[in-house]
Amino acid sequence: MLALEKTHYIYYLKTNDKDQIVDFWSTGANGPLIENENWHLLTDKGETYQFSLDGEENPYERIFDEEGIPLLKWSNGTVMSRMDD
Repeated sequence: MLALEKTHYIYYLKTNDKDQIVDFWSTGANGPLIENENWHLLTDKGETYQFSLDGEENPYERIFDEEGIPLLKWSNGTVMSRMDD
């Protein structure tokens, strides 16, 4: 019997000049790597095609408040709440 290789997806976060998270992206299975200073690799072991943050797919409502202000930041390779500043 052939062993099936598990597919992983590549997830990225985009930050502004204050390291606040303003967007996210999934390349899909074995997609191209994004090489841009504003995009940061979150994981190359994503479980679903849609970007997932802590198990929630496409979490736009979790990265902005009701006024569109970013709630999360990228700090030393980790997603953090801006409230932790």
